[in-house]
Amino acid sequence: MPALRFLALLASLLATSRVGLATLADIVGGRRAQPQEFPFLASIQKQGRPFCAGALVHPRFVLTAASCFRGK
Repeated sequence: MPALRFLALLASLLATSRVGLATLADIVGGRRAQPQEFPFLASIQKQGRPFCAGALVHPRFVLTAASCFRGK
């Protein structure tokens, strides 16, 4: 049983260590979107620089991740 717990812990550590690496890579095969191509998406910006994105769920409301504003 201790060996099984160790393997589970090791697997979870390896799986979560890859999460940080994904943010360092560019999007493969991607392209810049044209204006009005995705009218349901919102760019959330600070001083003219985008830092997060969201989806328009109502003409007055944008749904985004809590991490966009956590600690700000």
